Amino acid sequence: MSRAILAALIFAAELVVIALVYQVLVNFDCFQTDYYRTCRSLRSGVTRGGVMLVVLVIYGLIRTKRFFQLIKSIQTHRGSHFGLVLNGLGLLVVFLPLLLFPQDALAQNFLLLLVFLVTGGLLLSFGVMMWIMPWHDWRAFLFGEGWLLPGILIGAFFLPDLAVSATYIWNLAAMNHATFYVVFVGLQSLGVETFARPEDFLIVAHDFPVTIAKQCSGVEGLALTTGFMVIYALLMRGELISRRYWGVLFPSALLLSWILIIVGIIGLLLIGAFVSPQHAINGFHSYGGWFMFTVLAISIVVVANSVGWFHKTQGKGAKTPPISRDPLAFQILPMVVLLVSGVLVNTFWGNPVAGYPLQAGLMLLVLLYFRKQIIG
Repeated sequence: MSRAILAALIFAAELVVIALVYQVLVNFDCFQTDYYRTCRSLRSGVTRGGVMLVVLVIYGLIRTKRFFQLIKSIQTHRGSHFGLVLNGLGLLVVFLPLLLFPQDALAQNFLLLLVFLVTGGLLLSFGVMMWIMPWHDWRAFLFGEGWLLPGILIGAFFLPDLAVSATYIWNLAAMNHATFYVVFVGLQSLGVETFARPEDFLIVAHDFPVTIAKQCSGVEGLALTTGFMVIYALLMRGELISRRYWGVLFPSALLLSWILIIVGIIGLLLIGAFVSPQHAINGFHSYGGWFMFTVLAISIVVVANSVGWFHKTQGKGAKTPPISRDPLAFQILPMVVLLVSGVLVNTFWGNPVAGYPLQAGLMLLVLLYFRKQIIG
């Protein structure tokens, strides 16, 4: 199992480095290419991976028996060390375009860049999986319930596209105006010197301007929340009381999603105005959305699992053993805390190194929470 945890940490670190290099350090704008939508989809790769990770973790917490079978397979059957070679080759392929082309030529060679990144990403992923355990064990885990798990993972991968498609209801929902107004009032209530130009949704906090585009209005957040709740309902089919889940929890989650979007925009303006415009754009703006979605997804699962009123068997949440005594939670939650704390640090710290003490503190807290299992 330690091999799987190490592999997951290596893979997560590689994704962070790739995102940091191509989204922050490299001067590359999708507007410079002739394939803007494809480029934007490519840059959302880290977000897609994050959504899939959240869904996979929740699947493990719900299907504990199947996840224990996966852990047993990992402990019993060692994967191929060739996977490490494949993973290293994938990392080399991902960064090879930076050696072949100058930065100002990346946009002109976007299709070739796309081939390198997709190929390298696949080699990275398959290499890690091969190192953890053999392919037949992966197939048994993925298709143990037919196409349910592959289906929800594919759905999670395309959730960002659903969010983008949802922006077509922009003018119907008029959410842009509501979001713009609430952000403006929120900034003024905080005593921030604010200028607003409603005709193009421009807000300036001190000297830091932000245009609230339709992607930032909350429509994308509502689409992501809807997709996630559909996935959760599929996993819990037959156990939830649909009218309560969709009639109470669903609208509450949508409202929370919109509130988090507003908080995120206000936070972006405050960071840009009073801390660092560069960090606001390259740090908070890049990672803040993923952090907010993670918070929302965890909140939905905690409420849906712990409140027996949403289940056909009343009191189900109360019968669930404490998480601190759950061996499966002990094996995966520390890794989740590590990954999420990494996103948190990149979101709120201009220099992520300065936030490492917080990561260490959070890891210490989660280990203390599971101290009874650690001590035995």
